[in-house]
Order: sequence, then structure tokens, then C-alpha cells
Amino acid sequence: ISFKILINESLRLHPDKIVIGEVRGDDILFFFQSLFTGQVGGMTTLHVNSVDELKRKLKNICDVHSFDLNYLYQSGKILCLFLERGNPPKVTSLERL
Repeated sequence: ISFKILINESLRLHPDKIVIGEVRGDDILFFFQSLFTGQVGGMTTLHVNSVDELKRKLKNICDVHSFDLNYLYQSGKILCLFLERGNPPKVTSLERL
């Protein structure tokens, strides 16, 4: 079953929040679009090394799919928590895009 089908089916249940363990590639854009359908919020993980890498990745995905990246940033819905691997993981930064 594809990621998009799972999200669409879950939205039919009118959830307050959408929580996805990990999003890869272009599916991140679909995840963000699902947050703009009236959900209070959501959470997922992405594997990047820095805020700059995250911004580059989002820009590339939005460019390919003709999605307005500024709309994404202006939504105020993106809060990034960066963790360093370890036991336990260490929070290295918290930033709003």
C-alpha cells in the first residue's frame, strides 16, 4: 500500500493530528499538503544533517511539483527538532522554518 493511500484513508477518519514515523522523498510534500486540510498538526521524521540541507531538499521537491515553498514557510507549521545519534539521542537544535 502506498503512502498516499494510507494518508487519504486516515483523513477520512477526521484525525486531529497526523503522525508518520518517517517520510522519504516526494512523500514529504504530500504529508505537508495533508496538514493544510484542517488538521491541528502532525509529526514526522526526515533524515537530514542540517537546516540548510532540509531547506534545499524541500526547495527541490517543491520545484519539481510546482508547489509554492513560501506558502509552506508562511504556514508556520514547520518546527524542526534536530537530534544527534546516541543513547539517549541528544537534542542539538530546535528551529522554526
